[in-house]
Amino acid sequence: MPPSVQWTADGLLLALLIVAAVWDLGFGRIPNWLTLGATAAGLVFWTLVGLLCDLGWAKGLGQSAAGLGLAFVPMFLVWLIGGINGGDVKAAGAAGAWLASARIVIFMLLYAWVVAGILAAIVMIRRRVVRRTLGRIWRFLWMAASGGKPGSPSDSTSPRLAWCTALLVATAWVIAERRLDVYFLDKLIGR
Repeated sequence: MPPSVQWTADGLLLALLIVAAVWDLGFGRIPNWLTLGATAAGLVFWTLVGLLCDLGWAKGLGQSAAGLGLAFVPMFLVWLIGGINGGDVKAAGAAGAWLASARIVIFMLLYAWVVAGILAAIVMIRRRVVRRTLGRIWRFLWMAASGGKPGSPSDSTSPRLAWCTALLVATAWVIAERRLDVYFLDKLIGR
């Protein structure tokens, strides 16, 4: 596969995530037409790449679908417990479809949660709600662990975090790592 194909996919993905992050920051949501359209475009893109680069359309589609599922499923589970919004789940799935690599998608998700944690800490400190937020999270975890039905750890007064911003930063990071062929997590675990 020519390197220009990967550059094209990465560039389109970053452009889509920039639009999604700006939308999320501005409106507090990411529209379905953007996330679902981006997902479909990623699946079609890699299917065509497989077909045109003599890899086979099924291999291109399979790698893209695997990336989609690998990003979507864990994020969906986080959504089920009230941790993120649905648009964030679909945006992560779209990113997975465009990245089309299980290893890169796993790295992207790990980096995104680290970035989201840093952003959340900054928001909590700036809004002076660290104690209140940690108390809510503790009650939520306690109820979940003790078999009770936990409510959402947040309410209408909770500060909002545009999670798609963390996804954008993490995706840019893994794309840079792929370009340089140097992976931080590999270095961390000694590979």
